[in-house]
Amino acid sequence: MEVTSEGYYEDIANSHVVVYFAAWRVRKESEFEKLARLIKGEGEDVRGHVSEEVKRLDKRIDALDKKVELGFALVMRRLDTVIQIQLDEHASRIKKLETAVFK
Repeated sequence: MEVTSEGYYEDIANSHVVVYFAAWRVRKESEFEKLARLIKGEGEDVRGHVSEEVKRLDKRIDALDKKVELGFALVMRRLDTVIQIQLDEHASRIKKLETAVFK
């Protein structure tokens, strides 16, 4: 069989023309195209949802980063205060020892 330019099939082997309109082929292609459009649309929807979710998570991560930085800053200031008090106490003990030893 051979497809003619009009979209009909011609049976050359039997020397007679058997006309088949290629509607089934057109229908199959349109179903395929419909499926392709559906898949493309769903892919775009999924990409949109994922993009929105990534943006939302980025905002939450940024907020958590700020909280962590503030928390560590508070801890570091507290440690500096405690350590400074201990250093001052050690310095006064050393001063007393130096005074007692080098008298």
